[in-house]
Amino acid sequence: MEYLLDELLSGTREVVWSSTDDRFVVDIHERPAGLLCGAFNPLHDGHRELRTVSQRLLKDAVGYEISIHNVEKSSLPQEEILARSQQFEKAVLAITAAPTFVQKASLLPETTFVVGIDTAVRIIDPRFYEASTAQMHNALSTIRDQGCQFLVAGRIIGDKFATLSDIELPTAFADLFAEIAETDFRSDLSSTVLRKN
Repeated sequence: MEYLLDELLSGTREVVWSSTDDRFVVDIHERPAGLLCGAFNPLHDGHRELRTVSQRLLKDAVGYEISIHNVEKSSLPQEEILARSQQFEKAVLAITAAPTFVQKASLLPETTFVVGIDTAVRIIDPRFYEASTAQMHNALSTIRDQGCQFLVAGRIIGDKFATLSDIELPTAFADLFAEIAETDFRSDLSSTVLRKN
């Protein structure tokens, strides 16, 4: 079923699922309520713990999501997508061609996206919307219209453990974001640091 990845990379398909028997499929019988989004280069115990905590908080299943495109990095080649997808140990994985959350929301409506605080900061930063606050608000409005929201985990930024309460959310869209308290989850593991070791 690797031809599905070819279609994803060519732009003729926007999402592929990795099924529990290690095959790529067009869709799955029951999509998870939440998706933990990231590059997972590599997947580590912090990610696994965050998924477990998110499932408890949402009282529903949480899978993973990787985008083959990134607004700040180069696109992933097929061999890298295959390598990363093999890390997930039977967990549900969505592989998308959606670098932004407004695109993810359109592909995956009614989903709670689990993200780190660093990603939440980018979601509300007009810099990623052609420096337009209006465009950022439009994107968040579209995400809301798709029934999506964000569950936000804290992480070390600089020399401080930052959480959602440390950033100023757009008032009209604050309800789209829910905080995972530090008492529920804290992991100082970093894929960047692990790659250097």
